[in-house]
Amino acid sequence: MENYSQFSTGVPIANQKADDFVMRHPVLISTIKSVGEQLLSGSTKWELQQTFRNIDSSNSGACPRDDFINAIFDTVRGLKPSDLMKLLSSFADEYNDLVSYDDFLRLVDRQGQVGGLEYQNQQTARDKQNQGPLGARSSERSQRDVIERVKQSLS
Repeated sequence: MENYSQFSTGVPIANQKADDFVMRHPVLISTIKSVGEQLLSGSTKWELQQTFRNIDSSNSGACPRDDFINAIFDTVRGLKPSDLMKLLSSFADEYNDLVSYDDFLRLVDRQGQVGGLEYQNQQTARDKQNQGPLGARSSERSQRDVIERVKQSLS
């Protein structure tokens, strides 16, 4: 398991961290999406961000593990506590002392984007199946052959 001791310094790195987490913990996808649905309500997300900002006096984008977990438990409602705790513990284990709440919010946001990484992986698999054994060029060649045959039959 990767241990991210440094916090995200750029969007591509942070996005990769979020995607890596989902790949390592696929059983948590539904809980991540449920948290995301809760945070879609602007006031809930704003409340959570304000709580994190109050905890994080240095504006580092991170806070102690216990504060991180408590802030989310206090804000996110309607989920089984054991499911939420599995997600938060697994996420917090990725960090040493301080947990990046910015990375957590990015993780939740990325899973909300058109189905998140799970959806993207399914789309990629479908695309590969539709290409045939020789890939996309094979299907393009087949289409050209059909068009040529139709043209010849019309002449």
